[in-house]
Formats: sequence, C-alpha cells, structure tokens
Amino acid sequence: MRSVGVILIFSLLIVCNTAWAVEVSGDVWGVWTKDNSPYYVVGEIRIPFDSTLTIEPGVVVNFQGHYKFVVRGSARLYAVGVETDSIYFTADDTTLGWHGLRFIYGNDRSKLKYCRIEYGKATGTYPDNRGGGILCYYSSPRITDCTIRCNSAIHGGGINCERSAAVIMRNRISDNNATGSTSPHGGGIYCLRSDLLIKHNRITDNSAGDGGGIYCFSESIPIIEGNIISGNTCLSRGGGIYCETCSPIIINNVITENSGYGGGIYCYNTDAAIDNNIVSENFSSRDGGGIHCFFARPVLRHNQIVGNVAVNNGGAIYCSLRSKITLINNTIGRNMGYNGGGIYCHRESKVTMINTILWADSADGGVGSEVYLSSSFAPCTLTVSYSDIDGGEGNIHVEPGSQLFWEEGNLEIDPLFVDMWSADFNLRWRSPCIDRGDPDGGYNDPDGSRADMGALFFDQDVPGLVELYPHDSPMVVPPEGGEVAFDLWGFSFSQRLRRVDIWAYLFVPGFGRYGPLHSYENVPIEPDDSLGANDLTEHLPGSAPAGSYTYVVYVGQYPNSITDSSYFSFTKVGAIASVAGVWPFCASWLVGDLTGGDLPLNFALEQNHPNPFNCQTTIGYQLPVSAHVRLEVFDLLGQKVATLVDTEQGVGHWSTGWRTSGVSSGIYFYKLTAGSFTATKKMMLVK
Repeated sequence: MRSVGVILIFSLLIVCNTAWAVEVSGDVWGVWTKDNSPYYVVGEIRIPFDSTLTIEPGVVVNFQGHYKFVVRGSARLYAVGVETDSIYFTADDTTLGWHGLRFIYGNDRSKLKYCRIEYGKATGTYPDNRGGGILCYYSSPRITDCTIRCNSAIHGGGINCERSAAVIMRNRISDNNATGSTSPHGGGIYCLRSDLLIKHNRITDNSAGDGGGIYCFSESIPIIEGNIISGNTCLSRGGGIYCETCSPIIINNVITENSGYGGGIYCYNTDAAIDNNIVSENFSSRDGGGIHCFFARPVLRHNQIVGNVAVNNGGAIYCSLRSKITLINNTIGRNMGYNGGGIYCHRESKVTMINTILWADSADGGVGSEVYLSSSFAPCTLTVSYSDIDGGEGNIHVEPGSQLFWEEGNLEIDPLFVDMWSADFNLRWRSPCIDRGDPDGGYNDPDGSRADMGALFFDQDVPGLVELYPHDSPMVVPPEGGEVAFDLWGFSFSQRLRRVDIWAYLFVPGFGRYGPLHSYENVPIEPDDSLGANDLTEHLPGSAPAGSYTYVVYVGQYPNSITDSSYFSFTKVGAIASVAGVWPFCASWLVGDLTGGDLPLNFALEQNHPNPFNCQTTIGYQLPVSAHVRLEVFDLLGQKVATLVDTEQGVGHWSTGWRTSGVSSGIYFYKLTAGSFTATKKMMLVK
C-alpha cells in the first residue's frame, strides 16, 4: 500500500506540474500561452517552413541548456508582448546561456515586440558564433520595444545583421559584449552588408573590440536615427559607433560618454552623413575624443561636438590619411586634447569649415587649442569661412608646409551661448553669430532668415528674452551672509502675445547647480514689449560655502526648453560652519513684481531634481505662511539618514541641497513637515 501511495502522489505532481510548465524541443508551432508558461527548452527548437509560432504576452521561455531557437526560410515567429507583460527569453544557467534567436534565410514577417532577450551566447563557427541575442542572417524581422541585455558573441553581442533590412526600433540594448576573437565587433549591434533602420533605441553599456555600441561594415547603408548611444566601450576603435567602407546616415542621436579610439564615432573609408547629433563627453585614450576619421569623407551638419577628451590629439575631431571632412553649421566647444583641442589634422587631410563655431577648446600640449594642422608625412589643409573661432587665426597652429585659407566672414567674438553650464549651445539674442553665416551658400535658417553660425539657429520669433543687471561689480558677500541685488527684465521681439516660463538657478562652489530657486509659469509678454522689476535681492545665509557663485535666470518652457538666459557672478569670502550640504536661500522677488502674481497659496513639496541622481540633488518646497520646517531623509527601512532643514522659515519658495557622501545607492524618501502640513516623496540615488 505504501508504494502505491508514493506512485499516486508522484502522478499527481506530474499532472499539477503540466498545468504550469511545458518542456519543448525539436519542431514547434502553434500558440504558446501564459497559462502554460514557463516553457522549458530541453533541446534545439525550430519552426518548420510555412509554419508560425505565436507567443502570448507573459510567457517565459527558459532554456535548460545551450540550445538554439531557429526561424528559417518561410517560418514565422510572432512574439508580441505588451508594455506591462513582456515575453522572456532567458537561460536557466546564465553562465552557460543559450544560443540565441536565429533568423536564417527568412523574410520580414517575423516580429518581436516587448520581449526580453538575455544571456544568449553565440559560439562555434560562422555564422553560429554571431548574434548573441539575435542573429538576422539574410533575414529582416521587425524588432521593437524589446530589452536585449547580457548577451555575447564574436560579432554582434546583442544583435547581428548580415544581408538584412531589419527594423530595430525603441529597444533597450545594454550590457552586451562582443568577445572571443582577436578583433570582436559590435557590442550592441553588428551590421554587415545590411540596410538597417536603427531608430529611437537606448544602446548603452555594451563593449567590443571595435564598435562598442554599433559596428557598420562593408556596403551597408544603415539609418541610425534618434538613438541614445551612451556608456559603450571598446578596446580599439569606435566607442559609440564604428563605420567602415559603408555609407551610414547618422542623424539626431545623442552619442555621449562612450570610450575608445574615436570615443563617439570612428569613420574609416566612409562617406557618412552625420547630421544633428549631440556628440558629447566621449573619451579616447589615443586620438579623436568625439570623432576619428581615417581615410574618410564624412559631411557633418548641425552637430554639437562638445566636452569630448582625447589623451593624444583631436579632442573633438581627429582626421588622418587623406581624410576630407566638410563641416557645415556645427558647434564645437569645451573639448580637450594634447594638441588640437578642437580639431587635429594629419597625413594630408583636408577640412572645409563653413558657418561653424569653435569655442573654449583646450590643448594640454599648449599648441593649437582650436585646430592643429600637422605636416608630418604630408601637409594638411584647412579652409574656413563664415565661422567663429575662439582666438581667431592665433589658435590655429599650422606646421610648415600645411595651409590655412582664412576666407571671408570669419569672427573671433564670444558667441554668447544660452547656457554653457547645462551644455545648452543655443545662441542668445545678442549673439554676434546670428545672421552671420554664408549668405550665398543656400544655408538659410528654417525661419527664412540668413544662416546663423553654429549648430542651433536663433529663432527670430522667439517668445522671450531676459537680461540681468547686477547692482555692484565686483559683488562680494561677507562670511555671515547677505544679499545680492539686481534688476531683471524680459523682452519679446515677437509680433504677437507670447507666454513664457521664467526660473532661476544658483551655481554653488563645491556643489554645482542648485535650485530652481524660483519658477513662474505662463508669464505674458506683449508684442515687441518688455516687463521687469528693479531692486530684487537674493539672500545667502552664513552657512553657504565660500567661493565663486553664478546666478542664472532662464526663459522658455520650464524645465527643458530654454530660449534665453542671463547671469552674473559674485563671491562669498567666508562661511560660518553649519550642517554640511544645506543652504536655504530666500528672495524678495517671490512677491511677483515680475509676474503680477501673489505669494504661494498652498503648501507644496516638489520632486527632487535631478532624479535619479548621482551624488547631489535639490529639493524644492513652498510655504503659504511662516512655519517651523523640518525636511528629513529616510531609507527603505524607515531609518533617518539626514536632516536637511530644521528651522523657522517665511512665506515663499525654498530650495535645499543634499550631498550624499558616504550614502549608498538605493531608494530614499524625503519628508517635509511645516506646521501641521506633511508630505513625503521618493527619490533614487545611483552611484
């Protein structure tokens, strides 16, 4: 009787188990449902010719070994999840992984949407060793809204496309790796003889030998549009994007914080069209912090190439071996290299520059802070017209034999960018670069006016402009604190009533951007009119740190769209010890001379900014009446981490900073208590 009971219990377990799990191998088709999920893959699976497998939202496909999922020929995979219920392709053993989705000699009918594809590891011989997560081999599936992470292959750690026209849109492609050979390519995406549409993806933190984010090679014409390409690394060339013997269209991307030899983009024997991109904060341990060109012929239009660093030469752009680069309406600024902080030319390269701004670049070697023309191996040529160069010809170093053609229309005047502190390189309304571009080259601005210099044109119908007029110069605040006084005026050149937002930040020594101190919405400015207020003040407490401050007022659409800004600087010569990282500021212009408004009508606690944040953030709140205020920070366990404010405060808008030295990453809560009012919000610290 005992053995019969054991058999009965075991049989019941099998029956119960089949209600929520299915083992699969070999040929698969039909429908996989969430009710039967997870599906355990215990051998290679494939969809037969002329068959379709549909996978419903919420299904988990768990590979029990290093098996492939093959979609060949006329077979179709239709794996479409929803935003709140993805489909998972994963491996039980994440170290061993599985062998990825393999689309081979297929068609464009397969679709992946809201899928999570992870721990794929492509190994073996060609083409099995390509495409860790997805291989598109003579196949063109549509891949949208997916998360593709932690996959690896010799080429194409995340996705490998060969002879493909796949659509790759709105995906998160991160933490993939091209590895396993002497020259692995394409940590995120590998493109060979393919005309891909790579659009609106987040391609981050991938790694490879060449092409940490994207690798394009041989007869490819990919469209790379509207992506965020960030934090990718490579051992050799092209931290963000690598292009070789192909013709990519690289447009409207943010390419930032990548690293490699050519930190943002590496171009080799290519005529790439590079338009309207932000190429910023990239790093090269050799040459070309932003863009490296080698025997290349790219045309660059309306790009912002800013804040890039090269240990050797060419902080923004390095060009070598008979490269021919055309620069039209670019802004190149705050880059740094040993020589040629902006641009370095080598080995018979030629650069033509039109309507471009080079400003505030620097050379550690002290030579050619904006441009360096080398003559080693062969002379180089630079032709400049209708451009604004910091320091003019004096900041262009020309070695004997190389040539500089300094043509008409050039300037060497501060371009007056809107907000250098937040890397906003729009032109202010008083910029000398407005309407100073080439009048005969067909480069008119979208508003129909003559071309401006730089990547970002100045809209002649701007809704609002702003000017600050400090009362004292130099302006000095004593250690015990005090006021800074100024006038503030807004203007409009528009021919119709416009409404704008106006807000202010303070840049605090040792802290960075603090605020917003104030923000006003929908301030009306009449056509061709002005408004403003005189004798405004800001008060700094004694606890504010000593050093140099910058006070900035913005106008536009809060918080991200800025049409103009104005600023002044002042100095605090000492500080009275107080709670570290806490500086409550107050101001007399809260009452609303500028806007005609009233004091705050309600208590309010604002969301911290930025959020998530790395090491410092700002918390704003408003008080309709005077009250004793406590602002405290708690961790997930409810333990108090910091007290930011514990004092009496008056009516108005207040901001307080929190520096997080010694505090670990995670979720935190901040609580405001003001009289009988309490409010709590959540914030995230990421280190």
